[in-house]
Amino acid sequence: MNRREFLISASGLSLAAGVGVLSPPAHASQDELVLVLGSSSNGCPNYDPIRGTYLNLGAYLIYDRLIEMDADQSYHPHLAQSWENSPDGMSWSFTLRQGVKFHDGEPFNAHTIPWWISKYAGTENQFMVDAIDHVEIIDDHAFRFIMKRPEPNLIYYLANVFMGIPSPKSYDAVSNGYGVTEAVGTGPFKLESFVISQETVLVSNDDYAWPNPLSENQGPPSIKRLTLREIPDASTAFLELKTGGVGMLLGLPTEFLPQLQAEKSIKFRTLPGIGVTTIKFNVRKEPFTDIKIRQATALAVDQAAILKGVYNGIGTESHQFLIASLAESRVGKDFEIHYDAEKANHLLDEAGWVRGDDGVRHKAGAPLAVSLWTRGETEYKRIAEIVQAQLKAVGMAVD
Repeated sequence: MNRREFLISASGLSLAAGVGVLSPPAHASQDELVLVLGSSSNGCPNYDPIRGTYLNLGAYLIYDRLIEMDADQSYHPHLAQSWENSPDGMSWSFTLRQGVKFHDGEPFNAHTIPWWISKYAGTENQFMVDAIDHVEIIDDHAFRFIMKRPEPNLIYYLANVFMGIPSPKSYDAVSNGYGVTEAVGTGPFKLESFVISQETVLVSNDDYAWPNPLSENQGPPSIKRLTLREIPDASTAFLELKTGGVGMLLGLPTEFLPQLQAEKSIKFRTLPGIGVTTIKFNVRKEPFTDIKIRQATALAVDQAAILKGVYNGIGTESHQFLIASLAESRVGKDFEIHYDAEKANHLLDEAGWVRGDDGVRHKAGAPLAVSLWTRGETEYKRIAEIVQAQLKAVGMAVD
């Protein structure tokens, strides 16, 4: 929408537009947990952070990163204890944590870094390291990135799940099959087994002594065996929780909120998310070639009604393109989009679209008719139905 996009923030919805719920099954021991991933995390094809394009929670637990990012977008040291950018942005110097080992017993140190960065060449994730010319090793626990050009997003990339660091020995031994039968990092959990689209079984790394600084547990995992199950149907997953088949769900759709509130034995939390739901225009196709039509459409959409009708009131409105947790989202009021049907109607009038007896606007004998495409999930269909009614109210026919 040319930066004037209709946005519904997923902030407040746990992971994928939903809530995370926890209910320890009576038969489970305290050191074992079965967790059901949210539907948006299903179908992960492998645990290869370098070549992968789709990873789930397991990747965060198998691999560590040089840097960790908090929910407020602040950065914290992890495998890298400190870092410094040169004034001209053409080099980054890092000091590494000592004593870190991969699950296969191999040491993690500065000599790992050149190998790791080189592996991104030719992959879909290459853009994250494109600005790095080469790696200069200072000593066993310090290195420097020499840059081709300044890269303001480098720290953000280094905190990304796709920059988890695998063991060079294991990665090269398995080659193209890596991430399915074997996935070896320095993280708090080791991969025991993985069946695509069914489940991942992880076991604790009892030697883990370099925890994520954001973790309350600063030692090895207290959970010794963690099973990540994939149950695409939310109703089936919720029934499994109620009957004790699983201990935790992530990303349950908010339509289940009334049932959750009625189940006193189930604890649930809503957590800040990092995504937005958007409607995008094809600005090369009439009528959206006219900026007034785009502006009117954005103003005609009542996000509060969608939050109430689709998400049971969980979430926040987003009045510009960035999620609320980013400092850059604090923009002037003139750049925000708020629901204003009166202004939307005024813009459509200015654009020459006249409302007919059927309620639909016309111009030069043609109706103001548009198509709204959406995803197949119930959540998105319900959003589309609400948007269809809201646009109809200002004289747009939507199919």
